[in-house]
Amino acid sequence: MIQNTFRQLLSIIRTYPVFFGLNLIFLSASLVFLILHPKGDLLLYFSAHRREFWNVFFIYGTMLGEAYMYILAMIGLLFVGYRLVLAIPLLGVAVTLVSYLLKKFFAMPRPPAYFT
Repeated sequence: MIQNTFRQLLSIIRTYPVFFGLNLIFLSASLVFLILHPKGDLLLYFSAHRREFWNVFFIYGTMLGEAYMYILAMIGLLFVGYRLVLAIPLLGVAVTLVSYLLKKFFAMPRPPAYFT
């Protein structure tokens, strides 16, 4: 069973090499940055270079994970297929659970708490 899963994963990676290659580059660059720079440097850099466009972008981007976006997705998928509509609440529960578990696992203080 594990070998089948591994073969399926390799097949997906071979099907989308650009996607997985770019993600690997991004993750590698992020890891190098985290190793080379002290904690908090990235936050200080972005705080010093804030722009109004990005403030608005991230305010609205954060809202994409709220409940009404799941409802809008469900309404939109009603025209595509009912099975997909049923997957949206499961996705919402899964995202909430993974987010909660990761927050508990890493237990990092919020930026203002870190700098005090």
